[in-house]
Amino acid sequence: MLALALVGCAERSVFPQEPDSKKVSGVSLDRMLVALAVGEKTVLAAGIAPSDAENKAVSWNSENPSVASVSAGGEVIALSAGETLVAVTTADGGHRATCRVSVESNGGGGGEPPEPPEPPDPPKKPDEPGTPVSGNAGPLDWVFGDGTLTLSGTGALPDYSPSVLAPWAGHCDKITTLVIGPNVTRIGDSAFAGCAALMNVFCEARTAPVLGENNFSAHRDVLWVPAGCSKSYFGTAWQQVFESIMEQ
Repeated sequence: MLALALVGCAERSVFPQEPDSKKVSGVSLDRMLVALAVGEKTVLAAGIAPSDAENKAVSWNSENPSVASVSAGGEVIALSAGETLVAVTTADGGHRATCRVSVESNGGGGGEPPEPPEPPDPPKKPDEPGTPVSGNAGPLDWVFGDGTLTLSGTGALPDYSPSVLAPWAGHCDKITTLVIGPNVTRIGDSAFAGCAALMNVFCEARTAPVLGENNFSAHRDVLWVPAGCSKSYFGTAWQQVFESIMEQ
């Protein structure tokens, strides 16, 4: 009887441990879209998940190297007007992330660099600072204001890519907090790639939504989930992206 009591106590207090495997589970880039003038350079940063993966080797390539080349260290050099996709691929697992590079002629006038192209169907810009903007993303609704992006509704968030940007892409540098509603069932690919300012993520779903590829920078600090639901997130892609999963 004593042995049975001890086992029951252990089951209530011990959470599942992270797997011992150090295989690469994904890769992300710090930007999905770059605009350069001919002759300009920039460096893309790749994030490997998990952060303690044994083999972090990656390779880089440009689909149109006559427009922009990329070095083995991720340095992109604009060579001629046009567009190309720069991709990073992990040696372990062949995971891939991309960034669209748009190059415009500098016109020889030495003027200011060209403005980056507008994302498709951007949200309406608020008239005053702090005024929320909102829209739809597939079956879901979204609202952004005061640094917080909130997703609500029921269903799956669509997949996005460098050629099809998320509707909040124009606000990525201002999103510091993300709230995912309780009935969201999936986060689409690249929905939050490039959101470098994001610090706080709250997921209200009691069952972990499916997390698509190329989301968030690898190993954010904390993911907040409903009380009693952290076990649903262990062993999923969420645990590979966030250092800790805490209950609210």
